Amino acid sequence: MDANWSLTAATAVGVVLVLAVAVAANAAGLTGAAAVVPPLAAGIVVAAGIRLGYA
Repeated sequence: MDANWSLTAATAVGVVLVLAVAVAANAAGLTGAAAVVPPLAAGIVVAAGIRLGYA
C-alpha cells in the first residue's frame, strides 16, 4: 500500500493546530468545559476539512 503523504501531512498539521489551541486555552486560564470546547471545535473543523479535501 502506497503512503498518502499529503493526507499524513494534513493530519499532522491538524494535530499541531489542535494542540496549539489547547495550549492557548490553558494559557488563557480556561477551566472545565470552557477549556475543552475550543480544542474540540478546532479538531472537528480540521477533521471536516481533511475529510472534504479527500472525499
